[in-house]
Amino acid sequence: MALGLAFGWVSVVKAQQPADKDYLLTSFTTQYGWSVLDLTDGYLSDLPYSGYGLQFSATSRRFANPENDRLSMRTDFSLNAGAVMNQPQSASISYVGANVGYGLQVHFKPLRNLQLLVGGEGDAEMGLKAYSRDVNNAGNMDLALNLNLAATLRYDLNVWHRPIRLQADLRTPLLGLMFVPVRGESYSEIYYLHSYDNLFHLTSLHNKNGLNIKYLIQVPLKHSVLNIGFQTDYLKYRANNMVFVRNITSMQVGATYDLVLFGGRKNAAPAHFISSEW
Repeated sequence: MALGLAFGWVSVVKAQQPADKDYLLTSFTTQYGWSVLDLTDGYLSDLPYSGYGLQFSATSRRFANPENDRLSMRTDFSLNAGAVMNQPQSASISYVGANVGYGLQVHFKPLRNLQLLVGGEGDAEMGLKAYSRDVNNAGNMDLALNLNLAATLRYDLNVWHRPIRLQADLRTPLLGLMFVPVRGESYSEIYYLHSYDNLFHLTSLHNKNGLNIKYLIQVPLKHSVLNIGFQTDYLKYRANNMVFVRNITSMQVGATYDLVLFGGRKNAAPAHFISSEW
């Protein structure tokens, strides 16, 4: 585990703390991937578009309190970029999308080698689409706020006398708010004519469905954990008599590592750590 040194605390504070005090570790997981991307945007075209892209994701997690190893906080960030084309190859869409979220999960351990984390997460999502064909509607923007169900399943096992972890991380939207323009109305008309009707829509399971699942095989190394992953991110929503679909399937590789902050330039590293990963 890598130790990060913070120089903001005075050594007097540390001297007053007990020697056996537990310190929280923040676990970071970063993943890089190659993806197959499928898009349908009813505002730009009714045809489905397919192509390829690149993906980056980062997740941090730590327990909420050193005295409570049942509740952890998590933050998530993902970035997707790609280019897709319709089947007649008459038009293309360039896509960039980002998502950032924060949530809480409760830890359960029903079996010796099994962990179940269940909770909720709120996220904000933004996507930009540039369309190659239509001059009047040259692009579209995705904006959404979501409240998600977030669940994580971990299973530890030994393979050839080496510890291996299998992990599945799931998120699905339950409630939220999204921005969807009206078909045939350009963004310039929305801005200059102040045409703001039917742009924002409340979402629930009746008009928005999605499932984001990331599978990881985690192999501990000397100072970190090697992750090999597979992810499917499917989203479908309807508004203003239009249908929107985004489906991203990716293969990923990355690492998980722990960081801790402790005070003073000359103070020794704390002796007791608590990680929400292990």
